[in-house]
Amino acid sequence: EAVLSEFCKVLSQVQREADVALILKLKCARMVVDICCYVKDSIANLDMSGDKAPLVAWKQNCNVMLGALKWLGLLCKSRMARLVLLLTGRVVLLADVATAYLEMHFADALKPQELEGGPVLFLPQLLHVLALHMKQVPPDGAYREVQGTLSSYLLLGLAEKLRELFGRAEIRGLKFFEGTSPLPLLLLRAMCFLGTVVCAYRAPKAGDTHQEVLEMFHDTELF
Repeated sequence: EAVLSEFCKVLSQVQREADVALILKLKCARMVVDICCYVKDSIANLDMSGDKAPLVAWKQNCNVMLGALKWLGLLCKSRMARLVLLLTGRVVLLADVATAYLEMHFADALKPQELEGGPVLFLPQLLHVLALHMKQVPPDGAYREVQGTLSSYLLLGLAEKLRELFGRAEIRGLKFFEGTSPLPLLLLRAMCFLGTVVCAYRAPKAGDTHQEVLEMFHDTELF
């Protein structure tokens, strides 16, 4: 947590592409995305049992996740960083993390989440980072990789989960906007993300879909 916090301070002052290139060369972006995956698994495995729930571990995981997402948000201001994360398939891993957090939110499995905000705290920034990559104009010859990433979003169920999120919001109505809930921001970011995906996605030709998606999953090491 402390390392990510200090790294964010440094990254906020980075203005040269050479600095970003060095960060990418040292595989810092890859490691931070891996941290997001590890924290997601850690939160999912926490044994939440009423008053005995490990709130300290919960808060530590939340702080690390928020720090990692802040770092990624700062890094992804750079076009070079967005292209690298997009073309190496790390963005699909973040989509998998977002889908998992939506499932946790729907299952209501994490009892302390009302106190700390739960996975909903992470989702707005995650969707923002994902949308940034979809707005990125790919270089010549990389159109196939971008469409493979978009197809992966659909196969991972992220779009379906967001549709369910809006369905639940319709049921609760204005209760979503009471107090300081992070849910209104999540709904806004979800709408922006879906709009970006719809504008960027193009239906592949018959026979091309499976090959593109399999290649993307192989690159992301999901399978």
